[in-house]
Amino acid sequence: MKVLFILDNYYPHIGGAELLFQRLAEGLVRRGMTVTVLVPKNYPDYLDQETHNGVQIIRQKVPSFAQRYFFMVLAIFRAIRLAKHHDIIQTATYNAIVPAWIASKLSGKKAILTVYEVWDTKWYTLSGQSRWKASLFRLFERMLLTFPFNRVVCISDSTLRDYVRLFPSAPVSRIYPGVDYDDFEKNRLSDEQRAVFRAEKGYSSDDFLVVGFGRPGISKGFDYLVNAVPQVLKTQANVRFLFIWPSAPNFISLRDSLVQRLDSFQAGKSVRILDKQSRTDLLHYIQAADCVVVPSLAEGFGYAAVEACMLSRSVVSTTAGSIPEVISGHYRLVPPADSNALADAITDMVHHRSNYAPPRYFENETMIDRYEALLRTETGLTNR
Repeated sequence: MKVLFILDNYYPHIGGAELLFQRLAEGLVRRGMTVTVLVPKNYPDYLDQETHNGVQIIRQKVPSFAQRYFFMVLAIFRAIRLAKHHDIIQTATYNAIVPAWIASKLSGKKAILTVYEVWDTKWYTLSGQSRWKASLFRLFERMLLTFPFNRVVCISDSTLRDYVRLFPSAPVSRIYPGVDYDDFEKNRLSDEQRAVFRAEKGYSSDDFLVVGFGRPGISKGFDYLVNAVPQVLKTQANVRFLFIWPSAPNFISLRDSLVQRLDSFQAGKSVRILDKQSRTDLLHYIQAADCVVVPSLAEGFGYAAVEACMLSRSVVSTTAGSIPEVISGHYRLVPPADSNALADAITDMVHHRSNYAPPRYFENETMIDRYEALLRTETGLTNR
């Protein structure tokens, strides 16, 4: 079977969506399928074409600004040509929907849509936009989700509920993203290695290290965590905050505003900010933490929370979206968009006050099994 993925981002971008589809694409290749990925060329140093772990990646050149929006148009003709040589198309929200749907219709190939999350009225309360801009974003999202696909997959029960509320008769199901537990085990630190890593990075055994990481997008709520910093440091002198935020073009202005806000606190060594890290270094920093904070305003799946839990870190997060579905271990949940509640929860973690839930697992192979079954059902192809 030949599968064409048309996506907004893919390797070497690092994020929840990118990890989902990289694991899926490479998993299908291991099972004997041919997989091609069409994505925007986000950085000049990315290759126009390459093969990574058996997956052929084709990058469509786009301008350095509004890359996803230009991709919607510039990728159409290439998507159509590629679709003719593949058995089925797999795409995901949001902008890649347009070239994927057009390619599906003009090539006669079926297409599957994966929906990460549905904002709808959340645009008015969570986006930080003026009402007229929020209305435009809401209209744009609704327009894209109206495109009919042969099958729709939502990545959590929370996303499924939001989607079905808008499209009750759509052919939709839920498939949780997979987590690569081998990746965690390969990068897991022993207690001694963790202590050495912390010392190398300038943190003592007396420091209580709080880590927030991920892309600083509008839905991630980092502005509320940043605003909680002075309140925590006022009463907890041993707390150290570490923020890991990649400075990608799509959210550089948001990152800059957060950094400026943190600088204004003049917190010295109590606050540190890093740019994009390698996967190994990121996992090591997470393990170095005493507490990981995921302050999301909306969350389709919550990879950051799941990864922190799998690495046995205590987690402070919000009740946004799917977080209550996926969190486990020692944790505290607070309402979204509440800096005071985040500060109180972090303080509780310093004093070892938390809730506990048994570990929850999201097996990579289970995800691949379900997608493979869906692809074979839609194409009618039963042989690998």
